[in-house]
Amino acid sequence: MHLKRTLAFVLALCLMLALAPAASAAGDAADEAAGALYEMGLFQGTSVNADGTPVFDLDRAPTRAEAVTMLVRLLGGEGAALAGDWDMPFTDVPAWAEPYVGYAYSRGLAAGTGAAAFGSGDSVTASQYLTFVLRALGYESGTDFEWVAAWELSDEIGLTSGQYGASTTSFTRGDVALISYAALGCEMKGGGMTLQDTLAGELVGYEFEDFGVYYLPDDNITDSLLTYYDTYMEAYLTSNEVPVYSYFFTREFFEEDGAAYPADAEEFYLDYLREDLVSEGIAANFNFSYDAYGNYSAQLTLDGVYYYVTVFVLDDLCGIHMFGCLEENAGKYDLGYLTSLVELY
Repeated sequence: MHLKRTLAFVLALCLMLALAPAASAAGDAADEAAGALYEMGLFQGTSVNADGTPVFDLDRAPTRAEAVTMLVRLLGGEGAALAGDWDMPFTDVPAWAEPYVGYAYSRGLAAGTGAAAFGSGDSVTASQYLTFVLRALGYESGTDFEWVAAWELSDEIGLTSGQYGASTTSFTRGDVALISYAALGCEMKGGGMTLQDTLAGELVGYEFEDFGVYYLPDDNITDSLLTYYDTYMEAYLTSNEVPVYSYFFTREFFEEDGAAYPADAEEFYLDYLREDLVSEGIAANFNFSYDAYGNYSAQLTLDGVYYYVTVFVLDDLCGIHMFGCLEENAGKYDLGYLTSLVELY
């Protein structure tokens, strides 16, 4: 699987040098872009040919639901989207698109066309899709660009080259494929990393002996430490600039202390952890609640480091996870999703 995905990215890199969005989405360029994205798991067909190959339907206008799905895949967020339980106000989103629209809406990447309408079946315009992709690259509409003229910034950064504008009336799935493919080679806002770079790291498992598994976005683990005590343990590791701190307490830990084992995560935090955080002067910064993945979590930024903190209680083990990253990289990882993938045994 890893080799197959690596080869797909190599193929994509080679094609990227040859492809750029054209005035018309029809033709070989759109087909090749769609095929490359398909191999990378970022684009899907609308049906299947008799020989099993996908039908991309590149001359058809894409819907807003399809466009947002493409956006989520470009961000590498499909796994998180499918794993989450999303709260959104829209009543016109088909079941297949709910995870993608919910994920994008929760992260401020897409808005509705009305109070309760997303406009899922409406055709997406060039400016709307360019807005989605620019947001995927880290740009903010209303600050870095105006969504009604998103092509101005997309031309400036090399995502497009003047083929879209106020007079554009036709926008197809072929255009979506070409723009999405070109986006992979564009640098994220701030430079130093392309959108494709953010997708290249796979989630890999890192196992502590007799302890558990962390799933992280890269296997470049620079250091780690696990300390066992009689009734509790501490763990730390760093992978791809993402530090992970965890503290685990057994049922025996509470028994030795003459305390009742907490019934749930909220009780554990309020009755045991909060006092220590108050003494450290940081409890006021926490606002715990259940996230879309079912984690009882809070977010905190201290000294330039962003932390995603989760409290959990199992039958015989409870504890706290702290996933973190540099503040400027806070949007790079979905830390709630990574936390939901932690396995303990």
